[in-house]
Amino acid sequence: MVLIMIRFIKIKNKHIREGSPQNSECCAVALAMREEYKTNQICVDANSILINDKLIQIDPDQKEFFANWINQYDECLHDQDGVFEEYSPEPFTLKVIEKIYENKSNK
Repeated sequence: MVLIMIRFIKIKNKHIREGSPQNSECCAVALAMREEYKTNQICVDANSILINDKLIQIDPDQKEFFANWINQYDECLHDQDGVFEEYSPEPFTLKVIEKIYENKSNK
């Protein structure tokens, strides 16, 4: 049996401020995912999210928005105090879809 779980992950201002653009393990989305999934094994790029080596599907309706958001975020520059020197993207809620496989034997 395959179960589907949908999660809504809030990418907040604090994630945007504290994250490191162009760092797939410490960007704003990765920080939000760490909070949600309670793990440091996160890798984010404009097309995908890996958590504990498992691919997490981005909602198809958000894929283009997500890719554009990540690209805009990656172009932001922080000064040494973590303040953006250039325009930063707005917070948003990311919808992710997980396939959860449940094996039950009827013995």
